Amino acid sequence: MAQTNGQGQRTLDFQAQLTPRQMLALEDLRDGGALALQLQPFGVGGLADDLVGHSSLQGDGYHTIAQSD
Repeated sequence: MAQTNGQGQRTLDFQAQLTPRQMLALEDLRDGGALALQLQPFGVGGLADDLVGHSSLQGDGYHTIAQSD
């Protein structure tokens, strides 16, 4: 994901293409309740034209998918 010098905010989306078998495994895991996900994105950030000053980026994200979803 590239970011320009502007003050604009960027959004990172996560999508997964699951097979029917994988969907059934998730349904078994949630056992009729909510499904809790922990996502740990990581990468390297810095200016695209400047190899100096790049730094590692890392974070944790938690998302709960309700049983009704």
